[in-house]
Formats: sequence, structure tokens, C-alpha cells
Amino acid sequence: MPFEIERDPVVASRVLIALAETTISQKLRGVLAAQVDDVVAADTIDAVWLAIDGAPIDLAYVDLAVVGHEGSDLVGRLRQDARSRNLPIVVLAQRDRTDLLGASLDRGASAFLLHEIDWSILPIHFDYVLRHARKWIREYEKREAIQARCRATDAFLGGACGESRAVMRQIGELAAKALRSRETTGDAAKLVAGLRAIDSQAVQLDRLIGDAIVAAKDLDRSIALAVRPSLLSLMVTDALVEVTALGATRNVSVTTSLPQHDVMVACDDDAMTEALQHLLRNAVTHAPAGSKVEVEAKVHADRMLTISVSDRGHGMSPEFVPRCLTPLAADLEFGPPRLRIGRGLPFAKAIAEAHGGKLEIRTNLRAGTMAMIVIPPARVHPATAGGQPS
Repeated sequence: MPFEIERDPVVASRVLIALAETTISQKLRGVLAAQVDDVVAADTIDAVWLAIDGAPIDLAYVDLAVVGHEGSDLVGRLRQDARSRNLPIVVLAQRDRTDLLGASLDRGASAFLLHEIDWSILPIHFDYVLRHARKWIREYEKREAIQARCRATDAFLGGACGESRAVMRQIGELAAKALRSRETTGDAAKLVAGLRAIDSQAVQLDRLIGDAIVAAKDLDRSIALAVRPSLLSLMVTDALVEVTALGATRNVSVTTSLPQHDVMVACDDDAMTEALQHLLRNAVTHAPAGSKVEVEAKVHADRMLTISVSDRGHGMSPEFVPRCLTPLAADLEFGPPRLRIGRGLPFAKAIAEAHGGKLEIRTNLRAGTMAMIVIPPARVHPATAGGQPS
């Protein structure tokens, strides 16, 4: 008697069937009825994107003869889109079409069903594909989250290391200057005073580097990168709630401009909302009383998304911008270095880069500042049905 493992069958919430043959599509629906809550049929490319724009899909069956495109091309398109990048895709094909089977596999097919289909084993095949696909997705998301956290932490600490090296060079120059003063004037008291000042700066630097490391750990815990489709309008609204009271106390109003049609962003919405909160808090804090802070979200022709926060404050010199994007900032221009720890802009920068985007700062003295998060097109999709990737 063969050894058997008893386990409950896998249940899917939603399955997409993109087949040209109606009879096979209907047969699939009937066989999978016990394991699937909802089956969505699509016989054209537009219908496929219409289905994907709806509720999440657990598995897709794709024909190599979907109207308008080869199936291998559809598989490639599904893999390029953030909404369906990790979607398990089963391709139906003739056994003798090895060319199309190979092309589909190269573009990301998860499994195949070959004609003639043995319908008696389809539930087992469905169970096997879905179990292994879900296991792979969990591992993929875990690896992606770790990589994103590493990128964010590197971005956060990279600037701190650069600034600390600059401070150490400044301390070395102060030490050399003190020694030269001792050699030329013979004043031991000045040398001792200079060395004490250097020691004080070194202690302060050590403490602030420790603060930067603690801040980086906080950032690492904050970015879980639990990527899910998130409405742009809700993220912006959530970010505004936190700064509304601050704006009222400072007599600074906040205005928003959102796209006419809302979009879904594949991101960690908690982390992205927190990044926007940092930008808004900075803008409201530095805006003059009676002025306004403007938030503008714009989807560009290539589907890139930008979210900008602008104030009409004093602005800053362009050469000062890189130092504002590092968690450890040092004023080395006048006398001994004055150090401070900053988390707002560096945190927002790290979160943007963790999602494959960036943070841009545009500013001029006495002309205000604009901080803009740039999100790549692959993460941006229409919130309404029918959006098709380019």
C-alpha cells in the first residue's frame, strides 16, 4: 500500500482563467469549484487587466492563444507588472509546441497543463502548484524585505560615515594647529586648552555616531516592506492628519492636489505614509506664519509618480542640501565642528530608496524648499478597472 500524506486541500479565493477555448474554460470552472471561491474568465488582454485591477488573484490559467497576443507575451507582461509579478501562472499548451512552451518558461510561467488534459488529476495539480507558489512567494518577499532594509540602512548610515570622516579630519587639523602654535609661541596653556577642546569634540562625535546607529536600527525596524496595493489618496490623507494640529498652532495651512483618477501604489503604505509625515512636518515647521504648505501628487506620462511637499520658508543654499540628507550633520565652516542628529529627511530618503525610488530636494535661499518623493512606474497602477501595463 503506497504511503499517503493526508492534508486539507488548498483553497484559493480568486482564480483567473484567460483561455480562448470556452469549453475548456467552463470545464476548469466546474472542476475547481470546490477549491475556489471565485473564478474570473477573460478571453482578451483587456479583460485580463480588468480582472487584475479588481480583487487579488491567487492563480492564473493562461492559454497560448489569448485573443490579440501570444500567451508567452502575456506571461511576460504579467511578470513585468507589479500587481502580477508574483502571480502563479499555469500555461495550457499542446505537447508538440515545445517552442512556445520554452518561450513561456523563459518569461516566467510557473507550470504547464498539456493537451489532452487529464481532468481527474487537475485538483491535485492545482494543489501542488498553489502550495509551492505560495512557499516561493513567502521566501521572495522575505528576501526582498531584507534587501530593502539593507538598502535603507546603508543610505541612512552612508551619509553619517561621510560626515564623521569629515569631522575627524577637522579634529586632526585642529590638533595640528594646536601643536604648531605650541612650537611657535611656546605657550603650553594654549596647547592644553586646544587638546581639551579636541577631546570634547571627539567625545561628542562618538556619542552622535552612536545616536545615528540607534536611529538606523529604528529605521530597520520601521521598514518591514510589507508591499501591498495602497491607494495614493489614503496615504496622503493619513500623512496630513498627523500634521494638521501642528499647522494650526503655527498658523500654516496645508493644501493638496491629487490626480483626477486615484492610483494604487505597490508599497509599504505605513513606511511611505511616515516618509510623507516627515516631509510635511519639516515643511510646516519651517514655513512662515500665515503662509501655506502645498502637497502635490502627480502621475506622469510614463506612469512615474511624484509626491512633492513645498513650503515658502527661507530655503537653503544648494550646497547645504546633501548635508540635510545625512543623519549626522556637522557645521565645519566656522571654528570647532557643531554636530547634530537629524532623522526626518534621511528617513524619508531611505524609505524612497527602499522602494526603488528617490528623494529630490529643490531649494533656494529666501525662495522656499520642495521635497519630492519619486516612485518608479512599475509600482504605480490605476485604481479603476481596465488599466493595462505599458
